[in-house]
Amino acid sequence: LDENIPYYLSFDIDCLDPMVAPETGTPLPGGLGYDIALDLVDHAARHLNIIGWDMVEVSQRQFAYNNAAICASKLIQRIVFGTQEFEQINPHIR
Repeated sequence: LDENIPYYLSFDIDCLDPMVAPETGTPLPGGLGYDIALDLVDHAARHLNIIGWDMVEVSQRQFAYNNAAICASKLIQRIVFGTQEFEQINPHIR
């Protein structure tokens, strides 16, 4: 992707595996794992000119905690603090 143009990042929680985030509108098995999603969003935040973003398809909780909302909040942190240093979870994503 061209790093010199502005981007709008829309992240649909449906893309995560329901084992990670079951509280979504359309849970489908075989989605992304949590660590891969964090690394992908972090890469976009660090290397692209993101001018806006949204997080969609987070639904009501089914259990004591809303895992989809927790995942969404962590992904949002990666977007907001994209220039901060951290240790990458998955060394295979660059």
